[in-house]
Amino acid sequence: MLLNAVEFDHADIYRDLAHVEEAFGRLLAIVPTGAPLLVCSDFPAALDVARSAQKSFSTFGFHNSAEWQVDDVVDDGKGLSFTVIHKQREVGRFLTPLMGWMNVRNALGVSALCLELGLPPEEIAPGIASFLGVERRQELVGEANGITIIDDFAHHPTAVTVTIEAVRLRYPHRRLWAVFEPRSNTCRRRIFQKPLTTALALADRAVIGPVYTKPQDPLATEDLFSPAELTADLQAAGKEAHAGQSVEEICAFLAGACQPGDVVLIMSNGAFGGLPWKLLAALQPT
Repeated sequence: MLLNAVEFDHADIYRDLAHVEEAFGRLLAIVPTGAPLLVCSDFPAALDVARSAQKSFSTFGFHNSAEWQVDDVVDDGKGLSFTVIHKQREVGRFLTPLMGWMNVRNALGVSALCLELGLPPEEIAPGIASFLGVERRQELVGEANGITIIDDFAHHPTAVTVTIEAVRLRYPHRRLWAVFEPRSNTCRRRIFQKPLTTALALADRAVIGPVYTKPQDPLATEDLFSPAELTADLQAAGKEAHAGQSVEEICAFLAGACQPGDVVLIMSNGAFGGLPWKLLAALQPT
């Protein structure tokens, strides 16, 4: 079993991080004794959960204390290659078509688990190299007028951060737009107001959509996430930011403001009103 990120999320279900850790603790309790357990040491809460379970486990990640690590990570514009290291010993070199350090970490965890199960590197490598990812995870929607549009499911500040970093790594030296919809049950609340500012500031320019309305989950005004506040905070940090009023307005704004060479990263855990595809159509030459 792989235990990756353990962080606070799903605020409509869990009270706090301790409540999330409790749920993961129940999960580890049903893992059979002796089954391989790989825990990402980059997330302190994941380590806390594993230690509380009182089961033996190995660690993987970028932290220098991890038993399984990576070295010599290279993005050639088409894929990422990296070397897996186990306790300072080189195990093998792997290639993934996916982008970003978080996918390197995911591939590291998978390869480490397979290796602990006894599979040789030469049998693991083809599977990692042929896995193209899943829908709406750094999904390339298309390109028009030299502008690249990418759709992603990111909605938690950590996911927004690593997704922006991934696109930066794959498309260096290009202006990056981060377009974000506060739609999840957590991000509709003010819980991540400041962390999302820090995350979106990693892009060159940001556009924030209106908070998604859910009649089944009404929120008091004081608990509601504020796109206007986020926009003002980004502008105060020296970033160009725009608070969009609707999908149609955001689409028109981007179609007029984007330039050839730009990359537009659109992030939401929902459809965002079809914005990625509407923008692609709006950018098509007439």
